[in-house]
Amino acid sequence: MTSETIPLDERELVATLSACSEKLLPAPDASIVEAPEVLFAFTELVLALRASLEDDVLIGNVRIAKGAYLVDIYSAEKLGSMQSSLEPLLEQLGTGVVSLELNAERSRPLSAADCGVAKGMLAILEASKDLAAAGAIVEVDHASGAAQTLPAPTPRAISALPVLKDRQSRKVDGEVTGLGRGDARGCEVQIDGGRYFIVRNLMLEDAWSWVKARTKLTGKADWDNGQWVVGTYQMHEQQALIY
Repeated sequence: MTSETIPLDERELVATLSACSEKLLPAPDASIVEAPEVLFAFTELVLALRASLEDDVLIGNVRIAKGAYLVDIYSAEKLGSMQSSLEPLLEQLGTGVVSLELNAERSRPLSAADCGVAKGMLAILEASKDLAAAGAIVEVDHASGAAQTLPAPTPRAISALPVLKDRQSRKVDGEVTGLGRGDARGCEVQIDGGRYFIVRNLMLEDAWSWVKARTKLTGKADWDNGQWVVGTYQMHEQQALIY
């Protein structure tokens, strides 16, 4: 649920979430140079939070300022002395990080669910981990004046989780509508606003040009170490988007 669905006089600001990054700097024309990898991970974080928070909490739209991407979090009604569902969720995230870090030390790590980390919470922690990997610090500034850093697991805590094996290859056919993080294999792209795939040997700059050119990607993806990876593909540029 977004904040626009509730009248202003019925909301109450609970906190502001910010992803602070040195990559977001003023350009000569007074605009701000964006960081696509930070924006992608922050957007994923916001989406995961929206899915996990109860209906008493609303999240606004992501905006940019010097040095940070920000989003406001509201209560759906005046809280008074009541507590929103945001604070308990933040506590659970901290507990979840500890559980995942300890799990990574096991000779045979358990699944996230067996560590008490539900699917929705894992999505939040994965986005938080990706933001940290992109050099962004995520701060939660509460309306009360208190501030805290959003918990983030180490990459090892996530990579140690067991993954499904023996998945079949799948067809990829659609427009490149977004991009994600990269690793040694290549860069991750989103197809038709849905699933993400790593395209082998694809650089971040080239992936961003695919998004702007509305490139259509066709090929086959194979399951590799927890992600779908496209090795052989064809691309077709469509009408370019203007940014």
